[in-house]
Amino acid sequence: MRSLRIAAAVAAALALVSSARAQRSEEGLVAMTTTTPHPVRVAYRIGIDALLRGGYPISFMSLDQALVTPSQRPDGRPAGSVVRLEFERKGNTTQVVVTAVVPDPDGRDICRTDRCQAQVLLIETMVMAKIDTALARVRPPVRTAADRLAAARALGYAPENPIRVGGGRLEDGDRNQRRYLEALRGPRGQPVTYLRLGSCCEFRTPRGHEGIGLLDAYEVRYPGLVSPIVLYLDLYTPAPASQGIPPGFTRGPAPR
Repeated sequence: MRSLRIAAAVAAALALVSSARAQRSEEGLVAMTTTTPHPVRVAYRIGIDALLRGGYPISFMSLDQALVTPSQRPDGRPAGSVVRLEFERKGNTTQVVVTAVVPDPDGRDICRTDRCQAQVLLIETMVMAKIDTALARVRPPVRTAADRLAAARALGYAPENPIRVGGGRLEDGDRNQRRYLEALRGPRGQPVTYLRLGSCCEFRTPRGHEGIGLLDAYEVRYPGLVSPIVLYLDLYTPAPASQGIPPGFTRGPAPR
């Protein structure tokens, strides 16, 4: 009887996702895969919302590549489940892969019982359903002024010309990023909100881990802005005196 209830629950969950298919990885994990004609960045951004709105915090964010939820709760106990989203451009489509695992009670291995496998499929299909629903509502992107600034490699708009906010110590960089973004304003002084999208764009720096640093990408919004702007920040390199601010923005008082 229990196996029948599990099968019914899985079948109901799978019915929510019409375009997805389940596949088993080399490690024996079951993953859910779907494809969309939208760009990778669109699918990635929707993946962030799908996890956060589903109650999953995100511990690892590799821009346009992967999102992973924590393996531990704040109190140190094993998380009830761990979800990984992977994104890859495949020709004219973007492939999205959702993989979930349920740890055993000790958090030392993966639970592989029928009940755990059913829970994994339920998690994956629910997350995928949120992604598919959101993607279906997305309109084709319109080229914006921010896109033109990114193509021109304007300050902050392109990884090749990031905003440098490094300090005297490596740990200053993270705080300086927040201070910089909190002092930004829109062109008419509008307050700015921001969301970290993840890390990307590996580069050499003596201040990085084993000589390697990563940029942080932030989605920035302000009232009246039609589409959010993505800015790239370098938390390792101190700002040159001539750096200025990204085009289209102004500065407000620095937060205390």
